[in-house]
Amino acid sequence: MKTQTLFLLILLIAGCTSKRYIEKGNVQRDISYRAVGGIEHGGIIENTDMSVVEISTVDAVSGATKTGFNAGAHALFPMNGNDLETGLEYQLSFNELSFNDPYNDFKGIRDIQLSQIIVPLTYNINMFKKNPELLSLKLGGAFQLNLPNFNDTGKLPEYSINRFSSGVHIEISSLPFHFDNGSKAGVSISGYRGSQIYEDYYNRSEFEEPGSSYYKFNLIYQF
Repeated sequence: MKTQTLFLLILLIAGCTSKRYIEKGNVQRDISYRAVGGIEHGGIIENTDMSVVEISTVDAVSGATKTGFNAGAHALFPMNGNDLETGLEYQLSFNELSFNDPYNDFKGIRDIQLSQIIVPLTYNINMFKKNPELLSLKLGGAFQLNLPNFNDTGKLPEYSINRFSSGVHIEISSLPFHFDNGSKAGVSISGYRGSQIYEDYYNRSEFEEPGSSYYKFNLIYQF
């Protein structure tokens, strides 16, 4: 609950920021809005260290991840030449867990289609103050609502889901294309490592490896 409270507090502060431009040198900047979308690779991170599971073979569980996609809308609030960025995103990930553990009598495949509603929050360090969107390093976090869909075949262990997760988000973005109407376009690359979403016999909360992650390549359009 502490994570949720922190996000809500920062969003409230950002929402109270003046919508009039903030001047930095010769640059005048309003609050700006962006549409983002692209491909992602990630979702659930499974435990691969079977030595921590009682009497399990080395290949008791293996995982596979397919490429998914994401899309959303962001707002940027100018802050002394840099920005505070937040928004709302939808992300769809595809994970597969294969079980082959004769001792515990588990054998089969669990396909997981993970839908997530994500609220990112980053502090953007703009490398070029006179052209802030040209190159930005973004440091912060992301808060996730997890809505998975399961398709099981075979005899598999019971599981539970953490509906909420959060973690650290790092991103680099560049908007080098400027248009006559004042809009801009570019790309971003980002990575995330967060708390555990999926739990079962082989992926327990006391283990170190289970968690969540993603890598994204996005296109950005700034209005």
